[in-house]
Amino acid sequence: MISQDTINAILDRADIVSLVREYVPELTKRGANWTCCCPFHKEKTPSFHVSPARQTWHCFGACAEGGNAISFVMKAEGMTFPQAARHLAQRYGIDCYEAEEPDGEREERLHREALWGVNERAAKFYAEQLHDPANASALAYAQERFGSEYVAEAGLGFAPASGRALCDHAMARGENIDLLLELNLVARNEQRGTYYDFYRNRLVFPIRDRYRRVLGFTARDLSGSNECKYLNSKESAAYHKKESIYGIDEAWREAARQELFFLVEGAPDAAKMHAAGIYNAVAPLGGAWTAEQMQMLKKGADCVCFINDADPPKEGEAYGAGIAYVMKNGRLALEHGFTVSVRELPLAEGNRKQDPGSFFTSKAQLGLLKEEEFVAWCARTWWNEEDNLNLKAEHITRIADLSSLIKDETRLEMLIDELVKLKKRKDIWRSAINRAKWARIDAKKAERKEINLRTYGFIEDR
Repeated sequence: MISQDTINAILDRADIVSLVREYVPELTKRGANWTCCCPFHKEKTPSFHVSPARQTWHCFGACAEGGNAISFVMKAEGMTFPQAARHLAQRYGIDCYEAEEPDGEREERLHREALWGVNERAAKFYAEQLHDPANASALAYAQERFGSEYVAEAGLGFAPASGRALCDHAMARGENIDLLLELNLVARNEQRGTYYDFYRNRLVFPIRDRYRRVLGFTARDLSGSNECKYLNSKESAAYHKKESIYGIDEAWREAARQELFFLVEGAPDAAKMHAAGIYNAVAPLGGAWTAEQMQMLKKGADCVCFINDADPPKEGEAYGAGIAYVMKNGRLALEHGFTVSVRELPLAEGNRKQDPGSFFTSKAQLGLLKEEEFVAWCARTWWNEEDNLNLKAEHITRIADLSSLIKDETRLEMLIDELVKLKKRKDIWRSAINRAKWARIDAKKAERKEINLRTYGFIEDR
């Protein structure tokens, strides 16, 4: 078996545009993508699109297929997956390591791959349903919001309202019902002994990893009657919410090129930014960002920029929930060594809620949002000259605590220059930041039950 590390290395190094041009010299750049007549069927009007950002190909014509570099070689050369992988490994000078696995690890891998396969086939079914004339209203909604190109290339789909569409389709194909149940694509009515679809009357977004394997789904209600607007896949061997990032498959290459990820709150926000040409946007799958997600992003870029949801503040609050969300998650990013910035999204006209999904209709709108260093942005948001001395002291402590997470001394000095605009005298800020650093060091020593020599009057120096 070809090791996963080898497959990952091939997909990281492959250049889909150069690869396709060897088979189709007529491939022509058109906007962000490249197009040509499909090499796999006869046509007069180009319907074959290649995306360098996603490192994918897709035929919008009769084939209605797509994939990555390995799947292109498989189709172009009539090769199996292992043959195509070995061919590309040789092309890119990658050692094609054949992994030997202990029986337990092999069983886990095969089970996980089987789940990915079921998800892939379910995604294809949902995509076919979205383009079924019977579901024209769902397609119209998706295309109006995200554009026809993004809908096709991202593989958006539709789960019919009938309640058994996927279930009947999967059983007719002989899918393993236990795998469908594990993925929660179908559920069982214990009293009747029958099965039904988990997703019903929803626009379905496949959740992929950076190599475009379908890990799970997030689905938006289109009926307007469900309390749960978005419904995500349940935990399984294929999908772990705390490790999964929506849009990472498309964002990875662009983020590496720009040395930057844009972090937004919801999957539809990232999808809308991709559709607008901002390909390095990513989102968690509900809730706050996690340490596992930050560790993954750190492998792709050293900088993150948060774009908030603009929520009207509730009575008695200084700012809305979207601002608070960025403050909490920005701290986590600092703790993981990122250079962190913010592009603050304002409220919509009439003091109404606005999110990146409604704001970004074009890439040019990114320039309308001023980028600010994260800690300086927090300081500006918290600081109020009308506050009393006690509140100002609390603000200084909070700001110093965040500042103390910045390890780069040059950046820290530049930040202090910004902070003195709020409160004069650099020595006040330096003293507060040093206290915050030592408090963190002391807390870690106490946690590890180490002797803290500072409590005995010693000074630590290097």
